[in-house]
Amino acid sequence: MPVNLEGLVESRRPYEESEKQALIDIFEACGGEEWKQKGWWLKNPEPSTWFGVVVEDGRVTKLMLPGNNLTGSLPDVFAALPQLRVLYLSRNEVWLHGLAAWAGCRSDIRLLRHEIDECTCCPPPP
Repeated sequence: MPVNLEGLVESRRPYEESEKQALIDIFEACGGEEWKQKGWWLKNPEPSTWFGVVVEDGRVTKLMLPGNNLTGSLPDVFAALPQLRVLYLSRNEVWLHGLAAWAGCRSDIRLLRHEIDECTCCPPPP
């Protein structure tokens, strides 16, 4: 089922530089140059204009990149994204290191969606 991600720009207030760097780290670690949709990533200085990123009151609250050809390992950048409430990365081949620890210590997550068949939270046991 296709996901309509149009109209995700919700704020143009100043953003946190540490959050912007966390997003850049995700782009670089997960093959961003090969993503199907990368509209404005690293081209515009405002993360609120980047495809799949929702910024509210200057803070990243949603990262929605389903089926976007993310590969590699998602870096452990979640501490730099304290207001992130939605992480939607299904239909990608990406390792989600640090995800379980991040989600486990948060009581305010409204939606955390990833499909275990297609995204792996941790390497299989030895």
